[in-house]
Parts: sequence; C-alpha cells; structure tokens
Amino acid sequence: MNVGYFENCKRRAESGDAKKQYELGCFYERGGTKANFAEALKWFRLSAEQKYAPAQMNIGYMYDSGKGVPQDYNEAVKWYRMAAEQGYAYAQSTLGDMYSEGRGVPQDYTEAAKWYHMAAEQEKEDALCDLGKICHCERGDSPGKPEFDWYMFAALFEDLDAYFNLGVLYVNGYGVPQDYTEAARWYRLAADMGDPMSQFNLGLLYAKGQGVPRDRAEARKLWTKAAERGNKYAKKNLSLLD
Repeated sequence: MNVGYFENCKRRAESGDAKKQYELGCFYERGGTKANFAEALKWFRLSAEQKYAPAQMNIGYMYDSGKGVPQDYNEAVKWYRMAAEQGYAYAQSTLGDMYSEGRGVPQDYTEAAKWYHMAAEQEKEDALCDLGKICHCERGDSPGKPEFDWYMFAALFEDLDAYFNLGVLYVNGYGVPQDYTEAARWYRLAADMGDPMSQFNLGLLYAKGQGVPRDRAEARKLWTKAAERGNKYAKKNLSLLD
C-alpha cells in the first residue's frame, strides 16, 4: 500500500470528499490497511449519504454477502436500488439479479428485465447476457429470437455465458435454424476460456460427429478437461469410454 496516498485519501475523506470517503472504505474493506469492515462501512455510509452511487453499491454488497454485517437481502436491495436509481449500471444489473433470484424481493422476471435493460443500455455486458436468460425463463423450455439477439450482443463483449448459450440455441434450433457447426464454434470459444460445460458439450459433438469430424480422441481430451474442472457428465462419459 502506498502510505502517502492512503494518508492523503484519509485527509480528503475527513474533509467530506465523497469519492475519497468511498476509496477509504475500500482500503478498509479490502485490507489495503488492516481489513476492518466496521470502519469500511462507516466510510461507505458517509459517502453514500452524499449520494455517491459506488458507495451505496458497496453497502448493498456487504449486506448481500454478510461481509462485516448480518446478511440481510432486504437491506441489500435497499442500497442497490439507491445506486441503481442514480443510473449506476453495476447496481442496476445486480438489482436485476435480486429480482431474478427472488432475494430480498419477490421473484419477478419483468422487474429483473427492466433493470437489466437499463444496465444493458450502458453496455454492461453481463446484463446483456442476463436479458437472454430472463427471456428463456419467461418463455419456458422453448427459447427463441429475443434471447438469441441478447446473447449475440453480449458475445460482442466476449462474454463466456453468451458463447455457451449461443451454442445451446444452435444445437437445439431455438430461435435460429439448427446448426451444429455454429454450435461447435460458440462452444469452442467458451471451452477455450475454460468453461467445463462447453468443453463437455463440444466433446459430445466430436463424439457424434455433429458439426465437426467424428473424433473420439478429441472428445476424450475435452471431457478430460471438463472432468478436471468437476463436470460430472464428463466424468461419466469418460468412464464409458474406458
């Protein structure tokens, strides 16, 4: 830690600078000094009282995760909402998660989509992918064009989940013509990023010769990588190959 920077940050925080109060809170939260969650929360609150959205977001996270305070999803939602209503994309996306998962609020996909849309308009890439997932949840087991569009948008930002979900859409022909070659291309992008389910699914395509040449050795290699990352389906298929 740069002691001079810390002391300067503390002086400015004590003089009422909201941004520096937030940064000082981060020092205490992350152990830039000695980790002290009570002190972190104190500075985040001082900053949040001046409507500094990142500080409001961090207070929400502390309650969401039970970090230094009793876990309280209702309190987390309150702080996330404060930041989200100021246009803070990260808070908007996280508030969408709370509605999608029903944490601290009743599960509500419409409300989740509203907040994801707001974050997506600021090109928050995980919100783009989450919009695709929300479309899937609302439509049940037959996703289609809306989620494909959101996943494609998220893929522009090299989002791993978007790559995987595009593979799923192409394998099943959801919202697009069924195309195993395209499915393999998207699965490979996610597999190369270390995603075990994409490695498993790409292995299946090689085992069956769908969209790629049939190649049991390649399937084994991919399933081995997936199994090493704990994928139970890959472990089962490897045992059948032996």
